[in-house]
Amino acid sequence: MSIHHKDETQQSRRGSIRKNSRTDAPSIVIEQWVMDLKSRSTNMPGRTADGRVPLKMHARWLLLAGASVLVSACNSDSPVGAADNRAPSFVSTPIKSAEHNRAYSYTVDAADPDGDSVSVTAPVLPRWMTFNGATRTLSGTAGWDNLGSFPVSVAASDGEETVTQPFSINVVRGEIVCNQEFGSPDSSAYRLPFSVGRSYRVIQSYCPANPAWGHHNWFAYDFDMAIGDTVLASRSGTVFAVVEGNANGTDCSGGKENFVFVAHDDGTAMQYVHLTTNGALVSRQERVAQGQPIGLSGNSGCSSGPHLHVALFRSLTNFDRQSTLPFNYRNAVGALDVNHGLLQNGQYTAN
Repeated sequence: MSIHHKDETQQSRRGSIRKNSRTDAPSIVIEQWVMDLKSRSTNMPGRTADGRVPLKMHARWLLLAGASVLVSACNSDSPVGAADNRAPSFVSTPIKSAEHNRAYSYTVDAADPDGDSVSVTAPVLPRWMTFNGATRTLSGTAGWDNLGSFPVSVAASDGEETVTQPFSINVVRGEIVCNQEFGSPDSSAYRLPFSVGRSYRVIQSYCPANPAWGHHNWFAYDFDMAIGDTVLASRSGTVFAVVEGNANGTDCSGGKENFVFVAHDDGTAMQYVHLTTNGALVSRQERVAQGQPIGLSGNSGCSSGPHLHVALFRSLTNFDRQSTLPFNYRNAVGALDVNHGLLQNGQYTAN
């Protein structure tokens, strides 16, 4: 009966320890010790011949076992009274869209609920983007070669726990940057589209401020050439498109312009638009040299009066304003603006 009472006391003692502890680790250690003590008591040193254990020896055994429990508890991964570390979290919301030719910036903000210092890194970035660890800022400008979706991942750590914020940035075509350097005319690959000694006025230059003007957010020039004036190729290349069957006169219903498109060897293309009826002097797939006559100016399509419209495109795949490139002419005699572009109402003579 006394043995049964002893077990109940130990069970009660175990329950009290479990109830008062903040973690289960010490109570598990104590329970295991008690069970081991019972199983090992038959081999306890100092046992008498009749199986009894002297009181002094029993106390020493319990003292050593208790020290072992204390050491085990102190070495536990979850010590009594220790609070669990909580992971940091992101406060900022990522910016998931960008336009080409426009600066992108996202400053990462993360906080730790325990007040621990948080470090931020960016393990996954597109090639056109950089990360400033001091300011926690992702920044960069996507170019034409960077259209599409790009994976990004930033990480925040308090030294023990790390969380990540994965997202994707979708880069779309944006408006051109009108205020940019065109480069020195001396290094230009292009010559004016009319004969040496001839002079014409630019009736509409690139990127006029008024959105009602046709070149708003375009890199393009309109020269006041008369119907029938000869148009020359500004650069050598291969003719890839010709239309010449439309009549002269203002017709803005769409697709009524006569034109010649020339593809250059570097992949760019130049258009010569509003040619007169049957005014093409070259054929599709014909190779042309710089300065070669390719058409006769006119007033076809959506035109307010006779003129030649020229624009330079990045490639042969898109012919909208976002695809235009800045350019000037190495043989143009006349004033240029601060970007080395041709001026609105500027008069230019081919040298």
